[in-house]
Amino acid sequence: ILSTFSGYIREKAVSICYKSEVFNRDFLINNKKSIERERILFDNLGNEILKIKTADEVRGIDISPDGSLIAVGIGSTRQRDSPPSGQQYEKVLVYRKTGELVWKKFPKDNAFHEVKFSRDGKYLAVGDAEGYLYLLNAVDGAEIWNKFTRGQVRAIKFYDDGSSLLVGNGEGYIYLFDING
Repeated sequence: ILSTFSGYIREKAVSICYKSEVFNRDFLINNKKSIERERILFDNLGNEILKIKTADEVRGIDISPDGSLIAVGIGSTRQRDSPPSGQQYEKVLVYRKTGELVWKKFPKDNAFHEVKFSRDGKYLAVGDAEGYLYLLNAVDGAEIWNKFTRGQVRAIKFYDDGSSLLVGNGEGYIYLFDING
């Protein structure tokens, strides 16, 4: 199936999120900033299901385990790409598969590099360019806790049993956090 998108991926994509069930496969492709700021969701036959336009460069994307929600982390870390003063916008957005915005959060200046749903879909972990990791309720975006990691959050992985989060940052540190804080 990925071969269907090989030309598109080579030319335009910087990240791909893949959700799979026995008979359902979706691909979420994040275009390069220089082309367009769009997220495109394809079905397993290569048909475009959804295209979402965002306010800034997309840094992280994920699909909930049941395929109903799409999380997007946006923002630029380059000063020259920052929006003019007074034009703030939320950096973490969650959409339904239909494209309807469910919630948005964090209207601050720094970019959010990583977004990751827990395996049960209850939580969304997000990491920013300043080094903060946030655990949020996936349904409404309510903050459960946050931790500082000393550098840009670059990778997040939930343990299969949902008990812990493994986090890597841009300074070369790896952290293990208990899901309960």
